[in-house]
Amino acid sequence: MSKLSRPTHKNLSTRAVAISIIGVLSVMLVIYTVVNAMFVTIPINGSSMLNTIQDGDRVLLYKLGEYRRGDVIVFISPESQASTNSQKMYLIKRIIALPGDTIDIVYDQELDVYVTYVNEIQLDEPYLMTTKDWGSELPRTVVGSDMFFYMGDNRPESRDSRDGQLGSLDKSVILGRAVLRYNIGYSETTGTFDFDVGIINRVK
Repeated sequence: MSKLSRPTHKNLSTRAVAISIIGVLSVMLVIYTVVNAMFVTIPINGSSMLNTIQDGDRVLLYKLGEYRRGDVIVFISPESQASTNSQKMYLIKRIIALPGDTIDIVYDQELDVYVTYVNEIQLDEPYLMTTKDWGSELPRTVVGSDMFFYMGDNRPESRDSRDGQLGSLDKSVILGRAVLRYNIGYSETTGTFDFDVGIINRVK
């Protein structure tokens, strides 16, 4: 009759290490999956969101939760929505009006500024680059169901919902809400990297 050999101490140690490594890798995979489901980073090109977002910044997007008036969002551009190209182009703007809201943009000749009204209440917009030279007024518009009216903070340089060809935004094409902006640059003068970061707070 053959005898069964007992596992050696070395074999037990190797098995314990292997189990530990598998456990650590499994936890890391779960963390990566959860983080990837909640967040994504997008590079920003253009000046339509100055001074909130600078050209060349990257933004961290939170992909869960509901969107509120004043949220800075990234979404698939209307041109990309209509294109069969797999490489999508994204835009970053600010939600100004929610589904069912009414919005008016009026030019105040006395003050030489443009003013936005949502549901007949003047909107406080401290984030604006300028209140001048927006181009034109907007007659009262009702935002459709599951749609958002969006504009850039740098209104003279922003193509947004004021453009009849773009219109309001469907919620389904929104990637997420911007919660953080950052920029990493290299200074040849000092030979150091410059790291600029800022939190994008929700408008109260």
